[in-house]
Amino acid sequence: MELKGGFKSTSEILDLLQIVALGRKEGKVNFKTEEGRITVYFKDGKFVNFESAIPLFEKLRNKVVNKEVDIFDAAKVILHFLSLQDEGEFHFIEESINVEEIGSGDTMNIMMDFTKEVDEMPPKLKDILKNNLSFTLSESLESKEVCFRKEDWKIFVEAVKGKSSRDIVFLNFPLQDSINVLSNLLNQGIISPASSGEEKTIVSSNKENIAGQYVSPEKMEKIRSILLEVMGPMGEFLIDETMDELGISEISVSQVQKFVDILVSKIPESCFINGESCRERFKEDFTKILLGGD
Repeated sequence: MELKGGFKSTSEILDLLQIVALGRKEGKVNFKTEEGRITVYFKDGKFVNFESAIPLFEKLRNKVVNKEVDIFDAAKVILHFLSLQDEGEFHFIEESINVEEIGSGDTMNIMMDFTKEVDEMPPKLKDILKNNLSFTLSESLESKEVCFRKEDWKIFVEAVKGKSSRDIVFLNFPLQDSINVLSNLLNQGIISPASSGEEKTIVSSNKENIAGQYVSPEKMEKIRSILLEVMGPMGEFLIDETMDELGISEISVSQVQKFVDILVSKIPESCFINGESCRERFKEDFTKILLGGD
């Protein structure tokens, strides 16, 4: 079975997951959003693994692998992230999957917990998460005497250090506790969302960091041009198919070799250039292009 479509609301995502859960399906779902892609793997209708090049989910997956976070909570974070998107696409493929099971989360229970958290989330915090705003220390705090509980202090420190709202909420557990603490800090006027000027500074800084970690669009365009010239429109299709398979919208430097290996394996064995196998030639050329200096 294969299901493909778009979503503009959380209910469409939950309908899909209900089919997977009740049918005890095995396979994967690729979610595509403007912010990137996420691939979720299921066995017997349960969450067992996920992959994404989105930095938030790379950090989250490491926490699951290191047993710091249960996949049940990680799955709820994925749903919260998707619920913040204006629209997106999904593609479920029912097939035998050969991936490490980093956990096993009951999909129906995950959906129920997620729905409860969404219903109880303050609208102000939801808007902040949607725009992934950071925070500043409120100016009025100087005239206040504030006492922190131990569990609140970590959230407060991360907020005033400029961490994004999503990193604060979605990487601290239990998830409902991090939502409550951040909401209380906002309601008490201890912190406030960063002004647009401050936010631009933070975003600019993040982009500088990301630029060194991900392959530039110019390098990807070189790859596309080569494949289009040699193979026609099929060349671009192979790139998109490889990106879907990896569940990514951007290629991090650490993923280059894996990307190239999968991409060239999709090139027909009958493809030759001047007597040389396209697979062998492109494997070397593409790796040099993607890892080389600009």
